[in-house]
Amino acid sequence: MKKLTAILLAAVLLLSLLAGCSQKDGQEQGGQQPENSGGGQGEDVQQPEASGRDSMTVALSADVGTFDPYVASQDQELSLARNLYDSLTWLVAGQSEPTMRIAEKYELSDDGTEYLFTLRDDVYFHNGEKLTVDDVLYSFEKFRAAPATMGFAAYIDTVEAVGDNQVKVTLLAPSGSFFESLNWLAIVPKAAHEAANGDFSTNPVGSGAYMLSSQTAGVQFEIKAFDQYYLGQPEIKTVTYKIIPDQSTVAVALQTGEIDYSKNVAFTAIPELEKAENVDCGVRPTSSIFFVFLNTEIAPYDNALVRKAINMVMDRDMCNTVMYESYGQTADQMLSTSVFGHSEKLKGYDYDAEKAAELLAEAGYPGGAGFPPVTIETIEAYSRVAQVVQNGLSSIGIAAEIQVQEQNAFIGRALQGDVPFGILSIGLGGDASAWSVMFKSGEQFNLARYSSGEFDALFDEAGSERDSARRLELYEQAFTILEDEAVWVPLLYVSICHGWNSAFDVDRALEVGDNNIQPFYVTAK
Repeated sequence: MKKLTAILLAAVLLLSLLAGCSQKDGQEQGGQQPENSGGGQGEDVQQPEASGRDSMTVALSADVGTFDPYVASQDQELSLARNLYDSLTWLVAGQSEPTMRIAEKYELSDDGTEYLFTLRDDVYFHNGEKLTVDDVLYSFEKFRAAPATMGFAAYIDTVEAVGDNQVKVTLLAPSGSFFESLNWLAIVPKAAHEAANGDFSTNPVGSGAYMLSSQTAGVQFEIKAFDQYYLGQPEIKTVTYKIIPDQSTVAVALQTGEIDYSKNVAFTAIPELEKAENVDCGVRPTSSIFFVFLNTEIAPYDNALVRKAINMVMDRDMCNTVMYESYGQTADQMLSTSVFGHSEKLKGYDYDAEKAAELLAEAGYPGGAGFPPVTIETIEAYSRVAQVVQNGLSSIGIAAEIQVQEQNAFIGRALQGDVPFGILSIGLGGDASAWSVMFKSGEQFNLARYSSGEFDALFDEAGSERDSARRLELYEQAFTILEDEAVWVPLLYVSICHGWNSAFDVDRALEVGDNNIQPFYVTAK
């Protein structure tokens, strides 16, 4: 129950974030460690030549209510925490092997369930105290108990110290998404975090590249580079975060130079920003998916012919237009291009109204005759896409009405299996195994209510497989089943429009941060 509650909280949070973004608008390859070795001393940080710009200003759409990573629940809080705190390892979305952070290396048992992490001996907290194994154990305790992170720790059985500089993490079973889950582990100092007279939410003590230096509630706050950070010093020494909820204001602020970066840029502002000499902008797909779900336990959606017909009349290009001004990316499968497990061999269903009509007739509904009444349920942010879906159904004779609902109530009904035909978006991480709660039989987020023993077996085998190439093969086989059965109706990969001052190079900072900028990797041109 704790795991389910955590996942529900995280998903509702992400759905809220994606709805807001949609309505208003790495790591380098080759640095991977050998299988099972985990060797390496962290990332090799090359110090750039001085450029005159050692600070930047970032716009946030909402204020930060807490700097405590184990109280945080909002997107801006969780993304900021990754700059104030560090983890044992870091895994870039879509990759299979992590780089070392506070852990200098790891060893994996033959059965794939025991990870032995050796800690670096040069890690300090922002208060000058040196990190100890007790701090890591304490951080794991908070990680496993906090509502926003406990879902990522669900597969952990035990965590124990081995001597003064090693931590052994034992899993309930081998997990292909373990390192991705560790991205959410924030290492905090035990004494400072549990101090009875302290207020960690406003006076955080982190282990990351930056430390909080000032805050004006509701207006802005500033972080500065931590001079004892074990990976060295970044080019960007200070970052000021300004609270700017309005997207039109963000676009203007980018052009005037008031801010240097935002991921809260309206897609309608892209043509204007592309003309500006001092601003660059780019659209990046996230690990999230925007889709139609059909309850396969309810007729007529229990018929694969019907599901295929519906897939074939989805005008994904028009969905892209109404959501992202055509700057987004249409989806041909239920895993985004940035998720490990996405297969280029899966092609989905092209638009073909004629073929769809034939399939519908074969299913017993020629020209839509006799097809049960359809209600397309969704939230306000997706109402325009619902109209595109409605038009697609109409093209093969299926009449449908649109019902816009309050978000949390809608999600609750969908989780209970009470929504026959719905539209949502969701993100569950950058590794396919983390999506088990959505695709496997009987799982709570399996909104399609689809069950396949063959799929489950392949998915489980892939999740516990340690060879990356073999994992990809197994996921491809598993998702081919979902494609053949037309279980889901993928529409778009959720995208974000980023805007930044042309004086900066932010590509690596966004790659490593998975679309949440990490200033440590920003360089000035």
